[in-house]
Amino acid sequence: MKKTLLLFMMLLYIHIGEARIIPCIDERFELTSITFALAGVPEFCESKISSYFRDLDYFTPYELTEPINYVRKLNQEYKIGYNAVANVTAFLEIKKGRVTLRSDISNLAEIDSRWNEKLLTEYIRMLNRFYKESKFDVFFNNHKELYKIAEERMGKYFANINLNEWLNSFYGRGMNQDLNIYISLINGRHNYAFPGGVIIGVIGDEEGLPTPNLQSLPILVHEILHHYTNSIFFAFWDEMKDTANKIYPFINKEMTKIAYGNAQTMALEWLNNLFVLTYLKQINYETMEFNLAQDMQKGFIWMQRSMDFMDNFNLNRERYMSIEKFMPQLISFFKYIANNFDLVIKEYEYLSPFITNIFPAPNTSLIRVDEIIITFSQPMNGSYGFCGVPSGCEPLPVDFNKVKWSDDKCSFIMKLNSETKKYNCKYGVKLNPNAFQSSKYYNLNNNVDCDLVFY
Repeated sequence: MKKTLLLFMMLLYIHIGEARIIPCIDERFELTSITFALAGVPEFCESKISSYFRDLDYFTPYELTEPINYVRKLNQEYKIGYNAVANVTAFLEIKKGRVTLRSDISNLAEIDSRWNEKLLTEYIRMLNRFYKESKFDVFFNNHKELYKIAEERMGKYFANINLNEWLNSFYGRGMNQDLNIYISLINGRHNYAFPGGVIIGVIGDEEGLPTPNLQSLPILVHEILHHYTNSIFFAFWDEMKDTANKIYPFINKEMTKIAYGNAQTMALEWLNNLFVLTYLKQINYETMEFNLAQDMQKGFIWMQRSMDFMDNFNLNRERYMSIEKFMPQLISFFKYIANNFDLVIKEYEYLSPFITNIFPAPNTSLIRVDEIIITFSQPMNGSYGFCGVPSGCEPLPVDFNKVKWSDDKCSFIMKLNSETKKYNCKYGVKLNPNAFQSSKYYNLNNNVDCDLVFY
């Protein structure tokens, strides 16, 4: 009996310790995402699975019907989109061809204030009409094989991820076995956490089939951590509110672009992103520096400082048994950032590379010139790109087979094709500032003149 009990406890420990991540595609989420895609809501029109997106033509006859027009109204008049769709979808059921709200849900507005009973009741009524009239179940069942490929590929990728130990150490509690992990073939780059689960988009491979990539892990971790970070954040929000409101006007433009429309959302996402980066750094994840740079360029320009400050948490774990114990320190750090934000802005501006010189100099002749050399202020990562030509110019006669970087990655060398070069011709090229990145993944400085003209 003791041996049996011991074996049972060992198996239970192994099961809990693994806390396997098993993603699935759910008819409810495909249904609601597709209705918003048909309504032309931008964030639902970014599917990276080309064959699947083409198959949405099946629904073309329904784009101007009353159900889809109502979805447009929800989006345009009531600003319902992004995670508001996932928040309500999680509480829907589809049984015997009928879409209903779960019986145990009494007040969805407490979960998402963008919804109210009137809007939700009408939306569910319209969903039912669309589901039946379009024979949505037929579309869904016809794509079961594609869904299976997505589930198997993403499941295999996530199989080796064990967040449980880190979650226990960092938050003081492990992986929630009841957390549902959904994947969507419609959502593209958009991912959301909602009560009881997360949903992440997926990209396509060369054959147009769903597949994971190096960003699949950071995305999944970001959404899972929201289920741990949010409760801590809201417990301390009153102490952070004034600071967040002080910072937000400086980065309002950048935050609006990524749908973080207020100071509270900005502060929550900063904190959650910081914890994601902390995890990626601990496991030596290969894109950690890239993800850090991305967060900075999205508007969290104090994220490098935040990561440096988090080293104090890691070096003093005997004092701070969980991140919640460290929050007073993070809040004081946040206030310090707000009080010195002008300096933070200047510091950030110097992270982006800029052009130090161009030879031959712009607006000079290319006669007897074999190459153009562009020198940058810091080593670059080897990427480059162009976006057309300045007005009134012909394309620069570059031999793209001979474009190269100097050994120190500070100079970009464009070999010119002497056979196509013409006299008395105005040549030009527009450098793509997002394609020229430093070795630390920062884009070319926004103040750089990217229009190069020669004669």
